[in-house]
Amino acid sequence: EDDSVTVLGNTGNLAKSGYNFVKWNTQAGGAGTDYNPADTFVISENTTLYAQWSKKKKLMVKKGV
Repeated sequence: EDDSVTVLGNTGNLAKSGYNFVKWNTQAGGAGTDYNPADTFVISENTTLYAQWSKKKKLMVKKGV
């Protein structure tokens, strides 16, 4: 039977050095369907969601001359 599910955020504290968690996707490379935390969808079969990441931006601070 199809069930409506709500997508959770990164509740398991997944981590990737130098990156921030952004969303989930049905394909590891991000070419599938995106799901953001709190999105809902109808699930009708086993579905694996893969964490999608964005590279952290470096903050540069210049000291006065």
